[in-house]
Amino acid sequence: MTRSEYIELLDRCGLRYVDVAWMCGVNVRTTFRWSDKSEKWTVPQSVALLLKAYDEGLISPRWVVRHVETPVP
Repeated sequence: MTRSEYIELLDRCGLRYVDVAWMCGVNVRTTFRWSDKSEKWTVPQSVALLLKAYDEGLISPRWVVRHVETPVP
C-alpha cells in the first residue's frame, strides 16, 4: 500500500490517525510516519489488510471495538 493509498483509505473510511493507532496497537506518531513523505517508513501489510477489510465492510467498527482490549483514546 502506498502512502497516498493509505491516506485515501483513511479518508474514505472516516478514520483518524489515532483510530488506526488504537486499532493496530501502535503509537499515533507511527501512523503519521506511514503517511509522511519525508519518512522512510512503509505501511505494514497487516495494517493494509485490516484497513482494506474495514473499507470493504468485512469487519465493522463494532467488531473492532469488541476485539481490541484498550479503550478508544
